[in-house]
Amino acid sequence: MEEVVGVDKLRPKLGEYLEKVEKGDVIIVSSRSEAKGVIINYSMYNELKELAKRTKQLEITQILNEFRDKAEKNRTF
Repeated sequence: MEEVVGVDKLRPKLGEYLEKVEKGDVIIVSSRSEAKGVIINYSMYNELKELAKRTKQLEITQILNEFRDKAEKNRTF
């Protein structure tokens, strides 16, 4: 479940919101009706970090493959 909570309401009930996050909920923290951040559980955070790392590795691999392809096409014998 995703829930938007104002920072003023979050402060006094942080423990309750952390319990929700531990169960898989996502808390969007807002201030002055504008989203400012997100609270997710720690395992989800680690999954997102790993996904970002893999994405970056795939991008680098793709760039290297394109470079190799261009080098191979321009190769003269």
